[in-house]
Amino acid sequence: MRRTQIIKIKFQLFGFSQSKPKKTERAGNSMNKTTDKSKDISENFTRSFILKKKTPYRIGLIGCGQEGQRHLEEIIRIPEFNLVAAGDVREEALKNVAKTYSVPHVYTNYEEMFAREHLDAVAVVTSADSHFPIIKCALQRGLHVICEKPLTVEPRESNLLVSLAQKKGLLLAVTFTYRFVPDTRKIKELITRRKIGRLMGLHFILLHGTYQHTFSGDNLRKYEHVFTKVKGMVFDCGSHAFDLLSWYADSPVKRVIARAQCNTGYPYPDGCTAILEYQNGVKGLYDYDKLPYYVTSFDENSPWRNFFRIIATGTHGTVLWDFAGKAGNPRQSILKVFTQKGSKEVIFPIYSKERSMQYQQFALSIKSGELTGYFPSPSEAAYTTKVADWVVKDGMKNMLPGLYQIQKKRGASAANNQRK
Repeated sequence: MRRTQIIKIKFQLFGFSQSKPKKTERAGNSMNKTTDKSKDISENFTRSFILKKKTPYRIGLIGCGQEGQRHLEEIIRIPEFNLVAAGDVREEALKNVAKTYSVPHVYTNYEEMFAREHLDAVAVVTSADSHFPIIKCALQRGLHVICEKPLTVEPRESNLLVSLAQKKGLLLAVTFTYRFVPDTRKIKELITRRKIGRLMGLHFILLHGTYQHTFSGDNLRKYEHVFTKVKGMVFDCGSHAFDLLSWYADSPVKRVIARAQCNTGYPYPDGCTAILEYQNGVKGLYDYDKLPYYVTSFDENSPWRNFFRIIATGTHGTVLWDFAGKAGNPRQSILKVFTQKGSKEVIFPIYSKERSMQYQQFALSIKSGELTGYFPSPSEAAYTTKVADWVVKDGMKNMLPGLYQIQKKRGASAANNQRK
């Protein structure tokens, strides 16, 4: 039998208090202006600040693909949650999770699931282009939401969800991985504590090195939905980087200059270099591309399959994170700090996505009535959608020739020569 207790919570709209936003939320200030009128306050009071807290919380999950199953593995380990339902449009996927994770009820229609199951919360682990209608329906039903990044595909939709969560007094948590990873949190700590002086520049460099035979991106065809419906990898995966850079810079973006490439033939780019100029003067560089033939073997002494670096430069030093840069079995990541006094090195294990921590903090947030832990505020998550969209649009306006276009041009030229 569930334990029910009634508690009174202070007047705070779950991460959107009427006081001045915290300094760490500055990146989202442009979309987090206080619009609460007396009517809105009254609506929240009538909804009541006396909430029933139930443990364990009844939670459902939407999206039973590979990522969804990884979320399920963590949810069932958290004693504060009772997994009661899962949803997916694919019946075969539902049969699999029902058997593997002992999910009592499965649905092909999320609206039916929300109507029947009396949930407290839902985890949304579907493709980003479906986030908006699912999250909107969940919030309208009074459910707390934890969602995979990015929040939505369109900035306008993200803003609408933030406003709805605020109005309903509900949690809206987005799982941006790097805020939870010990390595990248350490970089934030070093920046905040001014260990490298005043922050001047940031670099996020991710180059994939396993494309020896398919530089044209043929092996990326399995991601066709991402490249046609979710604005490509630069938007979908790049949102991790844009959230991290804004978190480090602690400032809104003033200007974006981007150049993109399309090596796969899809409408959205799979490579991009962007300069992000922040209002406080910090310069951010984002570089996402490929390194053909970089890795041809996978023994413990060969380079890691991806060239992944994060660099923060300040007036008095530099921080460099080398993902999987230490060879051996198992591989480890290296965090180096360079200052006038010399250099220091810290070794970290290869990070996990810290989903267990995310769900533990989500449960604590439900209990406390406000978003706690390492989650970005909803306004920060929405702001990341805006920045990612900005980078993709500017990059597509300034497309550089990709291999797909070059090969297509060469093919047309060869055909013309044969006709002659």
